[in-house]
Amino acid sequence: MSDFIICLPSTGEKIDLSSLDVESLYQLHYQEEKFIAQKALSFPAFSPERTEYLGRQMDFIHSLQLYRREREGSSLISFGADPKTVQMVKNRIAEKLKTQNEIVVYEAGVGSGFAVEQFSHFENIKIYGCDVFLSEKAKELGTRKNIIIKKSNILEHLATMEDESIDIFYADNVFEHFFPDEAGAIYDLVAQKMKPDAEAILIIPCGTVGPTDISGRFLPLGANAEGLHFLERSFAQNIQEFKKHGLVMKFCTCAIKKPLYFSVARKLTNWIKRKTENFWIKLPLGTSFLRKLYQIAGYHIYILEKQKPSSR
Repeated sequence: MSDFIICLPSTGEKIDLSSLDVESLYQLHYQEEKFIAQKALSFPAFSPERTEYLGRQMDFIHSLQLYRREREGSSLISFGADPKTVQMVKNRIAEKLKTQNEIVVYEAGVGSGFAVEQFSHFENIKIYGCDVFLSEKAKELGTRKNIIIKKSNILEHLATMEDESIDIFYADNVFEHFFPDEAGAIYDLVAQKMKPDAEAILIIPCGTVGPTDISGRFLPLGANAEGLHFLERSFAQNIQEFKKHGLVMKFCTCAIKKPLYFSVARKLTNWIKRKTENFWIKLPLGTSFLRKLYQIAGYHIYILEKQKPSSR
């Protein structure tokens, strides 16, 4: 294995990753991501310093992840692109196009560009998106007709969109990265940019069975995440926060072989999910089984709509 020299954010020390075994690489990743998270939280909300710092350190994290994956013989990182949930969004796009001549889809956290490429196969669709990290594929997609992709944080880029212009807002494993002191403003902006009949499709790890960032490898089930998942909330907490900012559940969702969504008895079903959320975690079923159980029950899938003014 050839040398792979990297400079550590915590100390500025240069270290040769090729001298470390895989488990040591995980430990290093945990220590450095924890340092980066604490440092980022120390900056004022929405400050250019926070944005610049985190963007720079994300390049470090991605390099470390890619190197470790290569050492493990694993496939490249998908940056949150799950083919099953992308298919769910495609289903919703197809439904919208049955009644509309053209729709606007916005993806927060474009990453590899996988989802955008899938959506681009539809006719009569305009696609917007952003991310603090863009692959070469995502950059190329941004040059195509009816696709606009920018390297930017969500707040800055979403603010450039017209009010009530988005038909489908999509974010897969993005919202858990929001800073606690910035999340509310982003939720407000998402609702502001959505059309009255629009949908927000969000995939967010369930904090009840977290952490799901790198700290989950070293902390017990249910502990607070210490890495870059600043907002690993429970299903009930997320529902409550969304409602505060004008977004409510449109569908109840579950995931077996593929994500399913249904509107019949959704209020009752989601109420049951909220009430039983803390019950499942007490069962002695093991971490992997519990996380799979929560995934099947759809504790990580949110299909939201704007709350009607009369029901606020």
